[in-house]
Amino acid sequence: MIGPFLRRLSRGRRFLALACLGPGLPAIQSHAADAAPGFYSATDLTGWSAGQWADLPYFHRFVPVSPPEAGPSFVPRVHNITGMVAGNDGETGVVVWQNGVIRIEPWGSHHWGYWSCDSHDCHYYFGRVTRSMVADLNTLGLVLGQATLNGSSESSTDAREHIYLFDPQTGLKTDLTPEALHASAVALNDAGQVLGTWNQTNAYHAFLRNPDGSSHDLVVSGASVIPTVLNDLGWTGGRHITYRVDARIIVPWVATNGTDIIDLPLPTQGSPEAAQPSDLNNHGILVGYGWHVKEPWETTPIRWHWSGTRWVAEDLNELSDAGDLILDSAVAVNDAGHILAKGHLDGTDNLNSRIILLTPDRWPPPTATVLPPDPAAAETGLRAIVNPCGSETRVTWLLGADPNQLDPQPDPVTLPAGFSPVETTLPVAGLHAHTTYWAAVRCSNDQGATTSLPRAFTTPYDYVTWAAEHFGPDAATNPLAAPEADPDGDRLSNLAEYTLGRDPQRKQDPPWSWETAAGQLRLTIQRPLKRAGAALEVEAADSLAGPWSRDPDAVETHWVARDEESETIRYVTTLAAGHRARFLRLRFGPGL
Repeated sequence: MIGPFLRRLSRGRRFLALACLGPGLPAIQSHAADAAPGFYSATDLTGWSAGQWADLPYFHRFVPVSPPEAGPSFVPRVHNITGMVAGNDGETGVVVWQNGVIRIEPWGSHHWGYWSCDSHDCHYYFGRVTRSMVADLNTLGLVLGQATLNGSSESSTDAREHIYLFDPQTGLKTDLTPEALHASAVALNDAGQVLGTWNQTNAYHAFLRNPDGSSHDLVVSGASVIPTVLNDLGWTGGRHITYRVDARIIVPWVATNGTDIIDLPLPTQGSPEAAQPSDLNNHGILVGYGWHVKEPWETTPIRWHWSGTRWVAEDLNELSDAGDLILDSAVAVNDAGHILAKGHLDGTDNLNSRIILLTPDRWPPPTATVLPPDPAAAETGLRAIVNPCGSETRVTWLLGADPNQLDPQPDPVTLPAGFSPVETTLPVAGLHAHTTYWAAVRCSNDQGATTSLPRAFTTPYDYVTWAAEHFGPDAATNPLAAPEADPDGDRLSNLAEYTLGRDPQRKQDPPWSWETAAGQLRLTIQRPLKRAGAALEVEAADSLAGPWSRDPDAVETHWVARDEESETIRYVTTLAAGHRARFLRLRFGPGL
């Protein structure tokens, strides 16, 4: 069901029409009316000190100072508002965060080799491809990239790569394209959507993947679609290429519902023949560059925006007072409207050699994105990212069981003026257990008001609700429904059955498996998420008499899989030298 939303964006005739298609998946029905500034002042940032860079407005896709702990060869790519930085050291993805530096290892290596013979002798050439490259990072701390798989052939170009989603908190690296021969990661937004490409033997897919695993292809008949940008509303953009005998036709595009591609115009100034977006903000402003097909090194900086009736393309040189600087390309845009561009001094040929900040002559309304809830959290707490866009901003949470009728929550907060996104939270209490609700955020300041896309969330189970479902409405007084009871006689209490997602009145195969290998005892457990009071601990000891320990040096924890509903974890303990036995045990209870 599609539920319409209409909110005034700012004074005058600016409106944003929103709809929600399915559980929390956004679709934009019309464009944000013209939020584009009319003019920019230019500041040359080339040669700035570290102290000056610290005052730069926040750009997700521009890291002004590389974290020294990552090493001198680290090239930062993106960062988030929590301070995490992701990038690449050679061909290895690296994440720098509060717990240190993580190097994201590939799934494997592709080994290649071939013989080459002439009339005199033969030579054998060989090597391997091993890489794990980071593409993006979102506010939740999830990292998007692509990595090689094990394989072998005669050519390095045969190396298979799949897209991964890496969680530094758990160390879990999930393959998002298991059917692909080769896949390329492009972007990851705060809603959890993934933009990328993958191919099989006779098929190529540019796609937008939703957090629930569903995906949609981006298609232009007769053309190869290359996506490059994604914002938190699910808008995408890129270029598509049509190959002809005498030429390649390269066209920039945008999809305001994520998948239906709209061709973008080119600016008249400089008459570029091709272009592509480099970034896209949450007001629907795209920036990038254009070029002549025969002279691709001479580029034109472009801004695209919706005027209210059509898409408009403009050369940023015509919109700024850059003085003796000539702008060559636009590389990033933030929600406040700042643009980072590259350029060169007039009279020189050092194209794209200087970094330039373009500051708009007016600020847009604030922006907001409600983040997906943590599926592993036993209690419901909502988080949103708000960008005040330069003005003091009032933030009100909206909550309800119907996305068309969300009620304002008490105690709105006021965020100070600024240009960096800020996290705001809403502790949720008093809601029905195991029930779907919707949440949104309304923001207002001197520039106008906006309401975020609503996001669906499901409150956790609690034991009382679970027991009533399995034992009936009198569960509270039924001794068979008590947490310590074992009505099916399988030696698991009802509390354990609740924690493990089992039927308490029917014997079932246990949701775990054991194995021993190389002096290790390994226990793998699958369990449901979103269960209040469903604590589980695994402890190890050298004898059944103990002492038992759950310290990391006694029991290693490895996440095998996780989705919105369940997780699979492997617990490992090692038999120490000189010891005859090693034991693992499970404990259940809300007090653990």
